[in-house]
Amino acid sequence: MRKNKKVKIGFSEMRTKIKIKSNSSEEEFDFIDRTCPVQDTMTNSPTMKTEFVVEK
Repeated sequence: MRKNKKVKIGFSEMRTKIKIKSNSSEEEFDFIDRTCPVQDTMTNSPTMKTEFVVEK
C-alpha cells in the first residue's frame, strides 16, 4: 500500500505536446482543440461514480 498517506495518489498534472506538419490554418486546429471530447473531458473532469460488483 501507500508509504506516505500525505502524497496524492492520482495525477497532479497531465501534459500533451502534438507536433503536426500541415498546411491547415491555426483556426482549424483551434476548432479541433475546442471540439475534442478527450480534451473536454480532461479539462472539465466529469463526476466520477464507481460501482463494485463482486462475484464469489
